[in-house]
Order: sequence, then C-alpha cells, then structure tokens
Amino acid sequence: IVKDKYGFLSSSTENIYKGWNFGGQLGVGILFNFVEKMKIGFVFNSQSDFSKFEPNNQGTSNKQKLKSLNTIGLLLKYEL
Repeated sequence: IVKDKYGFLSSSTENIYKGWNFGGQLGVGILFNFVEKMKIGFVFNSQSDFSKFEPNNQGTSNKQKLKSLNTIGLLLKYEL
C-alpha cells in the first residue's frame, strides 16, 4: 500500500492497515512461428498473496477482497 490515509468530514486517519504483505507471481507462455519474423502464442499469469491485510480498527472495516488473480492472454512477438 503506497498511501494509507482516509479522510472524513471532521478528521483524517493514517496507517490503518498493519503488518507486511508478501506474495508471488508466475508467468508461463508458449510461442509458435506464425509468419517470418512474427510469432503468436498464449500466456498464463498467476499472482497470489501469502499473507492477509487486515485493518487495525481505526475507522474502517475494509478487508482484503482478492487473495489470488489468474489471467490468460494472447502474446504477439515481432522481430525487428
């Protein structure tokens, strides 16, 4: 979290979330020759948090909503 500050009508509070968050990311892709100097393929990315963010009860009850995220994408590579 880059900025941990909440503002209200009459006050503001900082450092709502305590502790550290640790996670990992993995990406795997495969390419096939499409035409000369151009390749096409697929990529799979996965990201996961190993720890959990929790507020320290200073004016908010917002909790971590995502624990992991997976994406599949199309990969294009052109050699200059």
